[in-house]
Amino acid sequence: CPGVLVNWPVIGPSFLETFPVGRASEGPGTLPFNIDTCGITPHTYSKDCEQITQTPGSPCVHCADLIPFIKNLVSIANDVKLHTNYRYHSHFDMVQVMQHYVEENNRLKL
Repeated sequence: CPGVLVNWPVIGPSFLETFPVGRASEGPGTLPFNIDTCGITPHTYSKDCEQITQTPGSPCVHCADLIPFIKNLVSIANDVKLHTNYRYHSHFDMVQVMQHYVEENNRLKL
Protein backbone atom coordinates (compact mmCIF):
# COMPACT_ATOMS: atom_id res chain seq x y z
CA CYS A 1 0.00 0.00 0.00
CA PRO A 2 1.53 3.33 -1.03
CA GLY A 3 -0.66 5.24 1.44
CA VAL A 4 -2.32 8.54 0.61
CA LEU A 5 -0.24 11.22 -1.04
CA VAL A 6 -0.66 14.48 0.89
CA ASN A 7 -0.86 17.43 -1.47
CA TRP A 8 -0.13 20.16 1.09
CA PRO A 9 -0.43 23.57 -0.61
CA VAL A 10 -0.34 25.48 2.69
CA ILE A 11 2.15 28.35 2.53
CA GLY A 12 4.84 28.09 5.16
CA PRO A 13 8.29 26.76 5.88
CA SER A 14 7.53 23.04 5.84
CA PHE A 15 4.78 20.44 6.00
CA LEU A 16 5.57 19.54 9.61
CA GLU A 17 5.45 23.16 10.76
CA THR A 18 2.17 23.95 9.01
CA PHE A 19 0.31 20.70 9.72
CA PRO A 20 -2.45 21.36 12.30
CA VAL A 21 -1.75 18.47 14.66
CA GLY A 22 -4.35 19.70 17.16
CA ARG A 23 -7.10 19.38 14.54
CA ALA A 24 -6.09 15.86 13.59
CA SER A 25 -5.15 14.42 16.97
CA GLU A 26 -7.09 11.96 19.05
CA GLY A 27 -5.45 13.33 22.16
CA PRO A 28 -2.12 14.68 23.38
CA GLY A 29 0.69 13.36 21.21
CA THR A 30 -1.37 11.03 19.03
CA LEU A 31 -2.72 11.07 15.50
CA PRO A 32 -5.36 8.72 14.06
CA PHE A 33 -2.95 7.87 11.23
CA ASN A 34 0.76 7.61 10.51
CA ILE A 35 2.65 10.20 8.46
CA ASP A 36 5.71 9.35 6.39
CA THR A 37 7.68 12.52 5.69
CA CYS A 38 10.63 10.83 4.00
CA GLY A 39 10.88 12.01 0.44
CA ILE A 40 9.54 15.11 -1.29
CA THR A 41 5.83 14.60 -0.61
CA PRO A 42 4.41 13.25 2.66
CA HIS A 43 2.18 10.18 2.72
CA THR A 44 -0.37 9.15 5.33
CA TYR A 45 -1.17 5.60 6.31
CA SER A 46 -4.09 4.33 8.34
CA LYS A 47 -3.20 2.67 11.61
CA ASP A 48 -5.18 -0.27 10.19
CA CYS A 49 -3.28 -0.28 6.85
CA GLU A 50 -3.28 -3.69 5.20
CA GLN A 51 0.11 -3.07 3.53
CA ILE A 52 -1.22 -4.60 0.28
CA THR A 53 -3.80 -3.49 -2.27
CA GLN A 54 -5.89 -5.07 -4.99
CA THR A 55 -4.84 -2.35 -7.44
CA PRO A 56 -1.10 -1.59 -7.66
CA GLY A 57 -0.31 2.04 -6.89
CA SER A 58 -3.59 2.75 -5.10
CA PRO A 59 -4.12 2.86 -1.33
CA CYS A 60 -5.80 0.09 0.62
CA VAL A 61 -9.39 0.59 1.80
CA HIS A 62 -8.35 1.85 5.25
CA CYS A 63 -5.85 4.36 3.86
CA ALA A 64 -8.35 5.53 1.21
CA ASP A 65 -10.74 6.41 4.05
CA LEU A 66 -8.24 9.12 5.08
CA ILE A 67 -8.63 11.11 1.83
CA PRO A 68 -11.68 13.21 2.87
CA PHE A 69 -10.13 13.86 6.31
CA ILE A 70 -6.85 15.09 4.77
CA LYS A 71 -8.73 17.29 2.27
CA ASN A 72 -10.65 18.82 5.16
CA LEU A 73 -7.40 19.50 7.04
CA VAL A 74 -5.98 21.24 3.97
CA SER A 75 -9.00 23.54 3.70
CA ILE A 76 -8.88 24.33 7.43
CA ALA A 77 -5.11 24.96 7.42
CA ASN A 78 -5.41 27.31 4.43
CA ASP A 79 -8.06 29.44 6.14
CA VAL A 80 -7.36 29.72 9.87
CA LYS A 81 -9.98 31.95 11.47
CA LEU A 82 -8.90 34.58 13.99
CA HIS A 83 -11.22 33.19 16.67
CA THR A 84 -9.81 29.64 16.37
CA ASN A 85 -8.59 28.20 19.66
CA TYR A 86 -4.79 28.16 19.74
CA ARG A 87 -4.59 24.42 20.38
CA TYR A 88 -5.93 23.89 16.85
CA HIS A 89 -3.24 26.03 15.22
CA SER A 90 -0.14 24.64 13.56
CA HIS A 91 3.33 25.23 14.98
CA PHE A 92 3.98 27.87 12.31
CA ASP A 93 0.75 29.71 13.15
CA MET A 94 1.66 29.74 16.83
CA VAL A 95 5.11 31.16 16.08
CA GLN A 96 3.43 33.91 14.03
CA VAL A 97 1.04 34.69 16.90
CA MET A 98 3.92 34.85 19.39
CA GLN A 99 5.89 37.17 17.11
CA HIS A 100 2.85 39.42 16.87
CA TYR A 101 2.53 39.53 20.67
CA VAL A 102 6.25 40.26 21.11
CA GLU A 103 6.03 43.14 18.63
CA GLU A 104 2.88 44.45 20.31
CA ASN A 105 4.52 44.20 23.73
CA ASN A 106 7.62 46.04 22.51
CA ARG A 107 5.47 48.75 20.94
CA LEU A 108 3.53 49.26 24.17
CA LYS A 109 6.76 49.53 26.20
CA LEU A 110 7.76 52.63 24.25
